[in-house]
Parts: sequence; C-alpha cells; structure tokens
Amino acid sequence: MASRRRSIELVGIPQEFSLLLEDHDESFYGEFPGLSDSSESDDDGDDVPPPEKRQYYAASDSDEDEFLSDHQGEEQTEQDIGEALTASKVRDWQSIGCGCPKSNHFAPLETVLLETLVISLARLKHRRQQFKQYILGELASSVTAGFADATTTRTRFRYTVLGKEVCRAVFLDVHGVSAKFLKPLQTLVEAGSSEVHAHGGIGRAAHNAIPEEQRRAAVEFIRNFAVINGIPQPAAPRGRAQQPPVYLPAFQHRVYVHEQYCQAAGENSLSYQSFRRLWKTYCPDVQIMRPRSDVCAHCEKLREKIKRSKTEEETAASVKLLREHLEAATDERDYYRDVIGAVTEDVQENKKPQTSHLTFDFAQQLELPHHHRQVGPLYFKVRFRIQLFGICDEAHKRQVNYLFHEGQTIGTDGKIAHGPNSVISMLHHYLEKHGKGEPQLHMHADNCVGQNKNRYVIAYLAWRAMVGLNSSITLSFMRVGHTRCSVDGYFGILKKKIRENDVDTMDDAVKAINESCEANVTQTMDWEWRDWKKYLGDRFLAIKGIRKFQHFQVNADEPGVVTVQDVCFGKETPLKILSSTTPPDSLTQDNLPVALVPGGLSESRLQYLDKDIAPYLSEGKYPTWKSTEE
Repeated sequence: MASRRRSIELVGIPQEFSLLLEDHDESFYGEFPGLSDSSESDDDGDDVPPPEKRQYYAASDSDEDEFLSDHQGEEQTEQDIGEALTASKVRDWQSIGCGCPKSNHFAPLETVLLETLVISLARLKHRRQQFKQYILGELASSVTAGFADATTTRTRFRYTVLGKEVCRAVFLDVHGVSAKFLKPLQTLVEAGSSEVHAHGGIGRAAHNAIPEEQRRAAVEFIRNFAVINGIPQPAAPRGRAQQPPVYLPAFQHRVYVHEQYCQAAGENSLSYQSFRRLWKTYCPDVQIMRPRSDVCAHCEKLREKIKRSKTEEETAASVKLLREHLEAATDERDYYRDVIGAVTEDVQENKKPQTSHLTFDFAQQLELPHHHRQVGPLYFKVRFRIQLFGICDEAHKRQVNYLFHEGQTIGTDGKIAHGPNSVISMLHHYLEKHGKGEPQLHMHADNCVGQNKNRYVIAYLAWRAMVGLNSSITLSFMRVGHTRCSVDGYFGILKKKIRENDVDTMDDAVKAINESCEANVTQTMDWEWRDWKKYLGDRFLAIKGIRKFQHFQVNADEPGVVTVQDVCFGKETPLKILSSTTPPDSLTQDNLPVALVPGGLSESRLQYLDKDIAPYLSEGKYPTWKSTEE
C-alpha cells in the first residue's frame, strides 16, 4: 500500500493549546506552522461559546468593550466538577475498553496525559472554528492512500492519540465528536483543502441587534435593582461560579423586574425575551432566591439585616458575620462527610470493621388513615398517629425505622413520645439487636435539646463505654439550621411512597416503608421503654453550657469523662460527669433501668377514634387501635 502525507498549515489555533500539543509525541502532532491566537469564533452549531464570545448583539467597539468589562459577571462554570468527571470517564474507558474484538486501544494511553488532553480539547471546543481546524490538521497528518483496484484510489486515515495508533471509536470519544461531525472534515482532506471554511456571519452585526444605549441601560437597571433589593452572598458556591451571587427575593422574579424596567424605560424598553437574555449573559450573578422551608433562622436574620443595611459599612459587617456562620456550617458538613468516608472505607476493606457511623432523628408523625385521594373532612380530624424514629447506618446504606403508635408511647394518648427515655431506649435496642458490635462508634444527630442534645444521652454514651460495650463513642451535632443528613433523605423516600398509597393500618405503613427502597427497613414495637432519665440522672452530672458544644467524645480508658469541643478539630476540654457518689464498678451491662409500661389510649380517645376516624378506613381494614385494645 502506498502512503502519502499531506502537510496542512493550521491557522487560528490558540497559543495555550499549541503548548499542550508540544508536550506530546511530535511524531503524532508533527510540525504545525502558523499557530496563532485568534479571537474569531464560530457560533454556528450546537456548541455554545462563553458569554464574551456570543454574537447575540451588534459587533462591539472599544467603548462597548469597556462597558462590558465593567458590567459583565463571571460565567457560572463547574470546572472542578467537570475535571473530576473527565477523570472518571477516562478510567471507565480504560477499564471497559473500546469495543474492538482483538485489543483495547485505550490501554496503551497514559492516564494523566489522556485526562489532560480530553480537558484541553473540551476547552478548545468552545472555539468551534479553531476546533475544526485542529481536527482537520490531525486528519491531514495521518491520511494514507491505498489502491482499491487498478483504476480506483481509496483514501484511508490512521487515527492516533498521544502518538499511539487507535481505532476510530477511540479517536471520536477522546475528541468528543461524532462520525457525522468528522465526515465533512475528511472530505476536505480528501479534496486537498487546508482550511475550514468560516461561517459568513462571523464578525458581522445581526440585522436585529440591540442598540448599545438600550443594552447599556438594561444592564445598568439590573445592576442597580440588585444593589437596592438584593442580598449579596459572602462567597460563590464551590464548583459553580467565580463571583459571589446576589439573591433577589423570590417574589421579585424576572417578570416582575422586567415590569419595573418597562415602567422606568418607557418607549425605549426591550422585550421580555431580550431583557432576560441580557440578564443571563451580562448579569449571571444576579439570581432569584428559591422559596424554601425549614431554613436556618440565623442565616435569615443576617440576610434580613443585610437587606436593611443603610450604609456600606453595615452591609460589610453583616456579610462578614454571614460568611463566618456559613463557613462554620460548611466545616461541620465536611467533617460529617469525612467521617462517613473513613468508616465506609473501613467497612469495605476489613471483614471485621472497627468503626461504625450512625445518624438518628425523628420524622414527622404519620396520621392514619392516609389515602392518595384524601377526602376533605379528614383534614379536620385528629387521626390515629404513628411516630417514626430512624437510625441510619451510612456505611452499610441501611436505615432502621422504628414505628410505634400513640397507644404504645410512654405517656397516655401519644404523650412523652420524643423525650430522652424514648430516644435512649430505641438507641439501646438498635445497638443490641441491629448493631454489628464495632468497638468505635461515631454518631450524628440534630441539635434538639429535648431529644438528643441533653445530659441523659451523653451520660448513656458514657455508661456504654464504662461497662465495656464500646471502646470509644463520638456524638457530633451540625449547626442549627444546617442539619440535613442521610436519615432525612431516607425519610423523604418513604414519605413519597406513603403519599402514593392508601395506608389505613400499621401493617400498611410497614409494607409501604419496606417497599420504598432497599435501604429502608422497619422495626415495630418489641422493645421495652426504660427509665433511663432517672437511672442516669442519679449517677451522672449535668454538663454546664451543653448547648454551645458540638462534639462529645467518651472513651473506655477514661471512665466517667466526656471530652467536648465547640467546633470540629477545636480545643478539647475534658469534663468529669460521673457523680462522686457512684463507684465505677457499680455500673454493669446487666444493671439496667426499670421498665416503663406504655400509657395506652384513654377511653375518650378510643371513643373519638371509633366514632370519627373508623368510618374513613378502607373496606375490610381492621383498626389498629382495636388490636391494641384487645
């Protein structure tokens, strides 16, 4: 087979990309004369160039460029996330292969160089004209010619990546293009062309371009409106934007802002579509706040203070306080994720892991009967209530959901359902029946003082370490208002399942939760309530200022001592909480608090349920409270 090479001068390739090419095998990339940085960009096609290159409006002169440099916000990118996805994609390529029956053409390519090449090609792809010119040069440098018969010559291409010969599938994947994109460029090479034809509209102003004065006025209005009504954020979200966003209240949506703009601009106002396009292009940092529930009260207080600030000094001081608060919440969130990651790694690598991580919390109570087509009168009834307490083991992706109805609580008619006795009794049952006996235990919970963050829960953990059930236990709390965690996610999954089904009895609720996802399992009432509050209160002391601490740790080698921290990795302060009148030897695993008998349902409550709730049960369903009474 005869071989021939065609030398094509590549024009318009950016300088920063040419430097990357020089680092790789010269036999593949060859000599590329004429490399120069060009500002031309082709916006014809599916790939959208960055804002500064978009040809939405009239061609800019020097005054317009100066104006845009003052007012154009940073484009929101996800560069860090994109590079992480690229690394994952390259690993998948090399492990799965290219699909060729004889060999995997991804295998000879060095991983680090391949990742760098893919990322660089993705960036060059925004400059469509230059990207096409680069692909054209690669094809031209590796074209060969063979004779199909005595009169016909067929052109063939040797596809190479990083100096290694590969199949066409690998070439397309690495460059992120399709065969449809490649075919026209191959045709140009076969015709002997050395340059991609430029689109005729490049550099020309559109016939319907927005005049500069209108554009300037619209952008200035958006900026001024944000200064007056917006809430500036202390920093940009990680992995998303380079410039801190400014949030407008949810009710001041884009339509509302455009109406205000039209009133101010009068006859010179732009249409809503043009106004919105200008906003997206030049003011991407001005965003609309989404309606949310259960937000952090401290964050909202600071945001309201920023909004009402009258001077720049007041605004700066409030923004600083908000930044500090958010940084503290982010640190606690990162610590939560790091602990889960370390425990998960221990579980995956060891047959007998030494650590475990649990997150526990109460969900909103369920009310029965619940139908996916709910009749109106039921909304005004006090239905039969079921409490839901979840304990999530993140490393094993499993959550045990404790279900008990109002006839099974410590108090009568559903009272005393969320106190320390309830929480500790269910925690103790879980660790004894569902735990795997890991000596080191990490736990996270919300900051509810009545349920989790109190002297009795901390004393219970100290008791477990003293009697030899665990060698060390750490209980951590995330910042108030920033406590969303895995257990809440599984609650959301099971609540969605319940909303989509008819749930009349406890058995129906158990079935719906078990079917919601593989991780959700149920635990019905087979444990005992115990008076842990009195038992621990007589033997352990209260912790002064417990609300200000976020981390509590107990160890078996320091009986009766809890180490507290106000922030993660902060100063550790040991506190002795074992009462001086309690000998450590008096505490044993078998010496448990006295059992408490559930309060049951009162006669008046039973009559109400029979009269006002039972008629709404589906046909054939037996009331749960009847089985409890019997």
